[in-house]
Amino acid sequence: RVAGASRGEGCAGRTPATLAPQARELLALGAAMDPAADRTRPYWRKTNAELQFLEYPPLPPAAVYSAGCGTLSLADFLAGLARRGVELLWDLRPLDMVRGAIRDGSCAGHFHPQSLREACRGRLRSYREWPIGTPAAGGLARHLFCSEEGLTLVHRMLSEAQRAVVCFLGNETLWKEDDIRQGAAAALAHAGARVLHLELAEGRGSDRCEIHPAEFKLPPRLRPPDRLAGGDADPLAGSGLPSNGDDQGPLSPDFEGVHPTAGGTCGSGTAGDATCSGTAPARDGTLDASRPRWALRRGAAPEPSAAGERQPEQPAG
Repeated sequence: RVAGASRGEGCAGRTPATLAPQARELLALGAAMDPAADRTRPYWRKTNAELQFLEYPPLPPAAVYSAGCGTLSLADFLAGLARRGVELLWDLRPLDMVRGAIRDGSCAGHFHPQSLREACRGRLRSYREWPIGTPAAGGLARHLFCSEEGLTLVHRMLSEAQRAVVCFLGNETLWKEDDIRQGAAAALAHAGARVLHLELAEGRGSDRCEIHPAEFKLPPRLRPPDRLAGGDADPLAGSGLPSNGDDQGPLSPDFEGVHPTAGGTCGSGTAGDATCSGTAPARDGTLDASRPRWALRRGAAPEPSAAGERQPEQPAG
């Protein structure tokens, strides 16, 4: 009856004004449900899919660091980030994973998101929690590669890396043992980012940085559900992730470059032995973990500091 009413069957020669109230309602319902009338209805709003909100434009390549927690002390962890000039820390670990790692001793208690947020306050520009790979979202592969949130995460992180030094955080110190670091690095590299895996250690100069290999392939458990076949040239092709790999792929093993803001030089010999070393300008990599450097009480004057040390911005007004 609705389809017939939308085509005017049973109402020939009658205008809507002369129809009974029930017939007018039926005619209006049929017109609203008619696919051919969707574009001509007054006040019609397009859906998100029609507006193509998730078809993000490709972005220029940018360097993105990855780091793991492990049992490293908080002071050494923050000092390692300072040596690379990291400004924005993205914590991608689901809370349940963090709690389990703390219970079994593979992660120190001070890397709980709440404690880490307090420690980063005043030392980094921003600490952001964005859990990826939660069981409710279907696991890491489905959440990262097959959901709107995963697409948005990759685009937002690469977009912020255009203007600041960004590092995303996993659980394991070695990136090849961490599913989050492997998956996020593959997604970012597919989008055109240059991913540098940090292996932070105690003491200055003892940490390492490995370039994400261009030939790296995700293990089957981390591939998108519809890309499990191992013969695909690019397992992420067609997954919906933003891609900028036509002429600007991930960092090649023989790349030597300098991050525009961190001031660190990356060099390598072979793909599996790529190393990176460098220091951020005007920073010696030593931090006092007990007190933020830029914490000020409202109305208090800044304390005298050494030349070149960053001063806190005074609030307007």
